[in-house]
Amino acid sequence: FVEAPEGYEEACKKWLSERGLSFRKVALDADGCLPEDAAEGRVGSLCILRGTSPRGDHGHVVVARVLPDRRLEMLHDPFPGELADGVMLRPPLVWAALVK
Repeated sequence: FVEAPEGYEEACKKWLSERGLSFRKVALDADGCLPEDAAEGRVGSLCILRGTSPRGDHGHVVVARVLPDRRLEMLHDPFPGELADGVMLRPPLVWAALVK
């Protein structure tokens, strides 16, 4: 998806739509939580969470789960590297990609 000529977001949308699903990026609030109107963000659902990499000053994404209070629990870092402290993302948490 990252190398797709149309960009990763459009490539994800196309791939998911072929499977009867949708993909929507949602801006998070100042506390890094989903806004109340993010209907796709059902409690317990998985999403892609974007924040700042602990390895430098650039963006990074991880897999997260939606909690009852709209916070996002980080579950899996696809590139954990050699981080001894287990930090997956540094603030600010910017957006979540929700699949429905």
